[in-house]
Amino acid sequence: MNGSDMPRNGTERKVDDRMVGLGRRVASLRVLHGMEQIDLGREVGLSQATISTIENGQMHPGLRALMALADYFGASLDYLVYGTGTQPQRRMDRVEAATV
Repeated sequence: MNGSDMPRNGTERKVDDRMVGLGRRVASLRVLHGMEQIDLGREVGLSQATISTIENGQMHPGLRALMALADYFGASLDYLVYGTGTQPQRRMDRVEAATV
C-alpha cells in the first residue's frame, strides 16, 4: 500500500474539507466582486494558478496568502477558513474601481 492508498484519519479529512470550503468561499467572493482569477491574483500578489488551486481545494495556502485574501475581501480569517461569522459584503469601492 503506498501513501496515497492509506486510509486518512479524521484530522486529515477535516483539513481537506476546510480547504474545499475555503476555496468555495474565495471563489464566491471573487465572483461577487466581478473578478477573474488573474485579477484577484494581481490584487493579492498570487498567480492565477495559485488562486485556481486554492479555489479547487487542492492547496493549503499559507498565512500570508490567507491574510492577503481576507484583507482584500474585508473578511476575517475565521470566515475564510471555517465559514463562521458574517459573510463579508460586496465592497463597493473595489467594484466601482473595477468598472471604471
